[in-house]
Amino acid sequence: MPGDNSNKVTILSTQFTYMNINAVWAKCKRRRGCRAIGEVTDNDIKQFIFNALVEVHRRINNYDIGGVAEDAVNKFRNFVKGLDNLIGTDDNTQDIISSNVEKLIHLINEVKEKWLKTHINDANKTIEDALTGKRKIYVVSGKYGSLFLKIRGELVSVEIEIKKNRKSITSQVYLRGLTLEMLEVPDILNLSEYELRNLKLGLRAGDGTMYRGKPAMKTRQIWQLVFWILLYPGRDKVAIRSLGFTKKGISITWFIYSDTHRETIRSKYEAFKELQKNPTPLSLLTLILSDGSIDLEKKNIKISAGLSNYEELDKALTGLMAQLGTNRRMSVKDNGAGIMLWNSNAVILARYIVNNLPDKLKHILDLLEEQIGLDKWSRLKALANMNIGHRHGSSQIEIYGIRFNVLLTDKTIQLRTWCGKGCDINELISTLNRHGVKFKQRNNNDVPEIYIPWSIIKKHNYMLSKIIEWLQQAMNNPEKSERIRTLAKKWLDKLSNA
Repeated sequence: MPGDNSNKVTILSTQFTYMNINAVWAKCKRRRGCRAIGEVTDNDIKQFIFNALVEVHRRINNYDIGGVAEDAVNKFRNFVKGLDNLIGTDDNTQDIISSNVEKLIHLINEVKEKWLKTHINDANKTIEDALTGKRKIYVVSGKYGSLFLKIRGELVSVEIEIKKNRKSITSQVYLRGLTLEMLEVPDILNLSEYELRNLKLGLRAGDGTMYRGKPAMKTRQIWQLVFWILLYPGRDKVAIRSLGFTKKGISITWFIYSDTHRETIRSKYEAFKELQKNPTPLSLLTLILSDGSIDLEKKNIKISAGLSNYEELDKALTGLMAQLGTNRRMSVKDNGAGIMLWNSNAVILARYIVNNLPDKLKHILDLLEEQIGLDKWSRLKALANMNIGHRHGSSQIEIYGIRFNVLLTDKTIQLRTWCGKGCDINELISTLNRHGVKFKQRNNNDVPEIYIPWSIIKKHNYMLSKIIEWLQQAMNNPEKSERIRTLAKKWLDKLSNA
């Protein structure tokens, strides 16, 4: 049942105002607490803080943890049943899996019981004391304009983020005194080290983190918790650290880390550097499942990276985008940044991922979709099955700012461009002359045409490098005809042996 204090804060909010709160600017360090560095004097900011406290108090008392806990328990039990039917584990392995699931269910029941008996009362008192000025509110100014509020109670700590627009808030209530469980996880996926390494790399570049030198993750998604456990067989330690309260409802936040494996990638920055070396379908799968979004109506994929790392993500994907012949653009807003792929570009990337995954992994993902609600996987599959249509300019390359069509046959390669309405042929000629590019010119139905034969292309290093890049894209582009892909491969083989 929701808390019975929902009316109390309404009364408090009429008796007190933002002038009563005790808010201080602070510097905070993990596991070391916060240190005040000055009083918050801006009345607008104090009003935002006051309003946020009132809203979080309302959410805490209006949202029911019982339904969320029951749904989580059912998902775990249904997944185990489906897993046994899928892979047919032996009795010993099935007993280990069942034991692990019961430990996870114990954590859910424990947090529900303690929240309803004691912790919700302490959360209410903590916020009420903050509203009346009895408890100090530590305020940290985020790098990109958000405000972070930290208030410590006896059994809980309340953390609130007020977004830069000051209209959106999220909150976490961290709970003390909860159990940490040890899981003994068998190797169910039976994937190669190469496959596991790439799957883990995508997670590390997404939601993964490091705890005391070990791979770790904090997540509200049950599918992500289960998938992480499958990727890290051995001893895993797991706990529920907090409850999240958003406009949509309440969520359980899990924290898990491996006691068996070590993490060598220390940051997202390093993860993107590793991804740049070889962005495989496996690593892109887990990156998109972690930090991506898929819109089937708009036919797009967005991969988020944060305002501090999006440029590194773009660099990591540059080679693959060239190989696939796809375009992307960076999306940078006040609340985050990432890489966007639209229409045919998104479809090609989805096909590159979905069509190159091991069958056993696909079956596990299908099970996560069916039993736990991994809808992002279903959207990725649906996107991969969409029609592309005509991709304008896909047989073009750019030479010194001039777009050329590529004519490819088994005997020759030519570059051609036409100078139609609004085009200055003298400007094109001047550009090519300035870069020492020889060419031939003729009129085609009274439209000036410039073409560059293979005999000239092969002697010009820059043009030759652009042709090789285009051939690589064409060979790996599933939307090119079989004839073009075959010709591209023949030319690449020919050039590599030259």
